[in-house]
Amino acid sequence: MVSSTTVTSVWLALGGDQPSRFGRARAFYRDGNNWQAVSLNDEKGVWYDHRDHVGGGILSLVQHVRKCNRADAARWVADLIGATLDDRPMTRADRREYARRRAQAEREAIALLRWKEGHRAALRAAYHRLWKLHHACTHYIIANGLDTAMGDAAANVVEVTEGMIERLREQIDLFDGAAYADLLVIFRGKQRVAA
Repeated sequence: MVSSTTVTSVWLALGGDQPSRFGRARAFYRDGNNWQAVSLNDEKGVWYDHRDHVGGGILSLVQHVRKCNRADAARWVADLIGATLDDRPMTRADRREYARRRAQAEREAIALLRWKEGHRAALRAAYHRLWKLHHACTHYIIANGLDTAMGDAAANVVEVTEGMIERLREQIDLFDGAAYADLLVIFRGKQRVAA
């Protein structure tokens, strides 16, 4: 449900001012006048009050501003986005199904984290191996010059590894900065291929 809206939309609906282009706004709920006091991040779906050191997701924002509990915050957001909120008690079968799905999601999250760490470690290991090779060849050239047969081969290795090192560095940066939602799509695709 909360994925159907943004922190900024909820912020504005609660009575907040339009945030700056850097996602900063004043804490209207406490009559703040510092336009840098609150950070809003739609990409991550979070907010943070720098003065009071509080923050969280969309529901926590609604709870904080409206001073209500989580259920009331969920109802408020549902009303805002025009969704129906089914808050009837769960049956025993519903609870079992919920527990099964939650356990499955937890197993998938653990597997995703392990896969990410393994992939990151493999990329970094390849990066360090190439860097050592590049470094060794560079030192050989410095010590022996380019005029030897090995000097020419070492220069070729230096040239090739420079490009490979740069590409690996870019891959590592992309992988490190990737959102878990994006990694999950890749991970699930690899799981289907493996099955």
